Amino acid sequence: NVRALYRIGGTLDLLKQLLANGFPVIIEKGYEPEGYDWMGHYLLLVGYDDSQGIFYTFDSFLGSNRGQGRRETYDYT
Repeated sequence: NVRALYRIGGTLDLLKQLLANGFPVIIEKGYEPEGYDWMGHYLLLVGYDDSQGIFYTFDSFLGSNRGQGRRETYDYT
């Protein structure tokens, strides 16, 4: 029983509200690593910390950082 919703044009506050209520969020994020052309890829947001201004993420291109996830600033996402 897995369900998903597709939305466009969310806000930082909406992302944090969804995460605070236990809903992980997948966002599309353009990426241009050195030596590659621009590519679309995705970040899975699983939490946030307002005191540090970061989301806790898993990145489909960079990997999961040995299962520990990654920290990305609000500005980066």
